[in-house]
Amino acid sequence: MYLLSFIFEFTWLLIIGLLPVYFSLNTFSAWVINKFAFFVSLTIVLIFLWLAKMIFTESKSPDLQGRSGLKSLKPLIPIFIFILVLGCSTVFSLRPEISFWGSYQRKFGYFTWLLFFLFFLVLFFNLKTEKQIKRIVWVIFFSAIAVILYGFLQILGLDPIGWLEPPLLTKRVFSTIGQPNFLASWFLLVIPLIGWLFLKEKKFLIKSLIFLVFFLSLACFLLTGSRGGLVGLMAGIFFFFFAISLIKRKRKMFLAGSIILLLLVVSLFFLNIFLLHPSSRAELTTGYKNQKTASRFLSLSNLKEGGGVRIIIWQHALSLIKERAILGYGPETQFFNFITLYQPVEGVLESVNNYTDRAHNDILEITFTSGFLGLVAYLFMIINIFYYGLKQVEEPFGSKTLRVKGPEELRRRVEDLIEPEALKAERPEEPRQREGNKISLFLLTGLFAYLVSLQFSFHEISGLVYFWLYFALILSSKNSFLLNKAQGHVAKKSVSQPERAWSPTSGRKSEGENRAAIFSQGKSTASFRATDPSP
Repeated sequence: MYLLSFIFEFTWLLIIGLLPVYFSLNTFSAWVINKFAFFVSLTIVLIFLWLAKMIFTESKSPDLQGRSGLKSLKPLIPIFIFILVLGCSTVFSLRPEISFWGSYQRKFGYFTWLLFFLFFLVLFFNLKTEKQIKRIVWVIFFSAIAVILYGFLQILGLDPIGWLEPPLLTKRVFSTIGQPNFLASWFLLVIPLIGWLFLKEKKFLIKSLIFLVFFLSLACFLLTGSRGGLVGLMAGIFFFFFAISLIKRKRKMFLAGSIILLLLVVSLFFLNIFLLHPSSRAELTTGYKNQKTASRFLSLSNLKEGGGVRIIIWQHALSLIKERAILGYGPETQFFNFITLYQPVEGVLESVNNYTDRAHNDILEITFTSGFLGLVAYLFMIINIFYYGLKQVEEPFGSKTLRVKGPEELRRRVEDLIEPEALKAERPEEPRQREGNKISLFLLTGLFAYLVSLQFSFHEISGLVYFWLYFALILSSKNSFLLNKAQGHVAKKSVSQPERAWSPTSGRKSEGENRAAIFSQGKSTASFRATDPSP
């Protein structure tokens, strides 16, 4: 069964590592069709391997017996709800066949969403060790190197392929992802994990290589000229330090960050609310005067010039959403509806032969395709991920009262408080859980930055694979199935061997052990105040 397990894991590593770099010139679209075919093929293989593994191994299915097994599935409920609502919008779509299979240009029908969901389930139930997570991160790292190298070949004019919009002229790289905004969003997911590798690695040479790749990834990110990506990067940096302020219990930093964020949101709202009024459309004909990277970023201060087309598209989306607000129009039906609202100014700002098939805003996109029910389910799913992710990192600041449940947890908490530091190092740890705690903050930072950038863009296959992958990495740390093996080994040792006293002298119990035993005989739930008496 070792060979089956090896092929099983190798398949999902192929998807994670090769999908961002794979494209072909033998189809109508060098990126969308080929990446879609690659993902569908390997995901189907992955599902069959999962079924074979459950059939031919001793653990034929996840143990769902008991409260602990069912409780571990609670994080999946919001995701199931979103997939169900999206399925309902497909059934009631104006063009159900296209909503299910997807358009030829985008391939983002309900079938594709189902495959992403199954890909997530495979990872959720089969990520069981810290080594598996490390292999995934390293595969992402080497995939990023390939994307970065091709990006620099493009900007230096060394690209052997002659594209219709050569990056040497547009000053915007798209590398193997296929579009500058998509590439920027993909980098927002990857850069935090490269930073995590840099902090984790101890060897100097490897650490230096990681730092070099981290720097080059930021440079390649800036060369995309993506204004939405830049906003996402700033939002990701803000979220990272915002989360640290919660973890470190720095209330002043937390309050100051909250006030600044609130002021920015309110200011942006009042600054741009008049732009959504139809009377402002006539002023949006200035277009994009310069495509150089610096000028594109500077145009953030002039949203009329920098986002003229998107503002018109958002106006169209809002007017269409009002007509089918509950379940929306169904996936992949944007083109058939946006074309009815086409205005000549769009040809001035873009090209005459370009037609809108996306809302270029994740919130509007989800609402348009699946209605307000889909939007609520989508936001519920994302909030659920961030809830469990932040819960893993560390309990937020608050009271210094440590609330525990059960005598075993109480005993462990008491030992942590009264046990000498020198003896704590001898205690067995749970490396899988501790590893999840360390990486969750970086995963959440990437997700947050990515989601912010999507308010000016939309999902594509390479980014969405990592989107669901990060879901699995975050929730897997909360999944009790993933800890069953490690806990089982610990339990066997505890049954076969007497509990070792933590006292330096053998043969008698330490004072800390006696106090822990007294507390373990108390109630099933209790609270113990830390040594610091301050509130």
